[in-house]
Amino acid sequence: MDMTNAELNNLTLTELRELNSRVVKMMKLKQQIEGAINLDNLEEGMRVEYVGGTNKIKDETFIIEKINKVNVVCKSEITGKRWNIKPAGLIQHKEIDLDLTQHLRKAN
Repeated sequence: MDMTNAELNNLTLTELRELNSRVVKMMKLKQQIEGAINLDNLEEGMRVEYVGGTNKIKDETFIIEKINKVNVVCKSEITGKRWNIKPAGLIQHKEIDLDLTQHLRKAN
């Protein structure tokens, strides 16, 4: 359901509050589901990137030190600072295996 600004403008404050409440609940639910899926794929020592909303550490890479039920303790590769990050905000860092790349070049 795509609502235009004109349609949103026609809603009362009560309707906007209800819509906002529903959106926030759905966002939290999706983050929990995504976090649970990510927890299964994360391992201690893995190199990961933060893709969440905090600009302080946006696109920064980390090493996972500990995995808890709710948060993942990650150490910044740049500053060495530790952060508690929700699993939904992490993805595995895309590293290029140089040995594999060189092997492929030789094969071609």
